[in-house]
Amino acid sequence: MDEELSVAISALAQECRSGAGIIPTPVGVFADRNYAQAHFDHVNEICDRLQVLANQALERRVTQAEFIVEQARLEAINAFSGGQSYASVQSAFARQGPPWV
Repeated sequence: MDEELSVAISALAQECRSGAGIIPTPVGVFADRNYAQAHFDHVNEICDRLQVLANQALERRVTQAEFIVEQARLEAINAFSGGQSYASVQSAFARQGPPWV
């Protein structure tokens, strides 16, 4: 249904996935191998769900509420990249028209 939204969500997922190896820790604290691997796996799991949403956008109307759930999961683990790819997703949702939720 919405190729623009599909492409935008895919790009955001890829951008987040590319940063999955960057492990957020408090200053002066270093992640051990298990923590780093768990973070990497968690980011990739969420990105997989974003890719599923991107694929579904080609077949049905994906709502912004569905996207926000995954966005919140990435934000909770400090792995949400934002930036231009996020702006593209928001723009695609805006062009979809109401309802945005």
